[in-house]
Amino acid sequence: MFASVVVITKNNSKTIGETITSLLNQTYPSDMYEIVVVDGHSNDGTDEIVTQFTKGNSNVRLLYENRGTMGYARNIGVEQSRGDVILFIDGDAQAPKDWIEKMVGALEGNLTVVGGLDILVSSSESTQIMDSWRRLKKIYGVKAIPCIKTVNFAVKRNALLSCGGFDPSLSHWDEAEVMARIYSKMKDARILYDPSIVVYHRHSRTSSLVRRIKGVFRRSVNGTAVLMRRHMIRVAIASPTSTIGVSFLLIPLCISGIIAVVLSIVTGLLLRNLIISLIVYLVALGTYVFFMFRRTRSSSLRVPLILTIDLVVRLTGTLVGLVKWLFSFSKSSTTADKK
Repeated sequence: MFASVVVITKNNSKTIGETITSLLNQTYPSDMYEIVVVDGHSNDGTDEIVTQFTKGNSNVRLLYENRGTMGYARNIGVEQSRGDVILFIDGDAQAPKDWIEKMVGALEGNLTVVGGLDILVSSSESTQIMDSWRRLKKIYGVKAIPCIKTVNFAVKRNALLSCGGFDPSLSHWDEAEVMARIYSKMKDARILYDPSIVVYHRHSRTSSLVRRIKGVFRRSVNGTAVLMRRHMIRVAIASPTSTIGVSFLLIPLCISGIIAVVLSIVTGLLLRNLIISLIVYLVALGTYVFFMFRRTRSSSLRVPLILTIDLVVRLTGTLVGLVKWLFSFSKSSTTADKK
């Protein structure tokens, strides 16, 4: 089965060489796969490094995208590729020698999408803690959708094209959105998250907690409108305990929170309710620390505090995203009425 590896990159001059080298040193037959690099017009010489690889390897190609979104860049790679299966990896990740072999082997059966774990390399402790949602076991179907990231992702070409490819407007949640669309439109779609299929994803050690929080906030704002799409809601309903389901539940939680605050102010019970909320939080925090100490014999507040910050940021971002979505929705409805 011929495979196309699509590499999305922009300003990855420090890592893109290692990425392509790892893809050229695969156990999969070299005449049975191609490497398609899609560059977002890097200004640090990334494309020049890729060009050097194209000179000595006929199965390496360099393309450019002009829109600046991940979804659009992936679609460019898909359109210009010729593989029966399409694998995705980023320009700051490295693949083990058997990566393509494992991916293609999984899709030779009746699977539609397969993805695995991206092991963070040189990341900060805060980033590792806030990314701790990954499941370290095989998961099939709806629950596998949020686990798979496009840094370690493969899909059958006909399935991807039949659902219209990636949403070109998205840079976040693009893989979850396309998988939810595939799952909704193809009754026989089978999705697998397999953590034994890994790539090594390089993150900067200097990535601060503040920078990470800004990223989570931005993705939460932009992701809210994506969560409101019909196929995403269908997935959330089918699996309320999945990441998509939990993320979708943040929307009514935000709304109910606002209502509760307003009612507390009107009834004069704001301070009382805040104190009750603080007590509930401290009890939950104490319980978490206790069970963590029983398992690890270390009592650090760093993990629960960082996860608390993460939740607050996601709630705030979801609220802001919901407001933006409501304004855009009402605006589009008004425009449609005028027509």
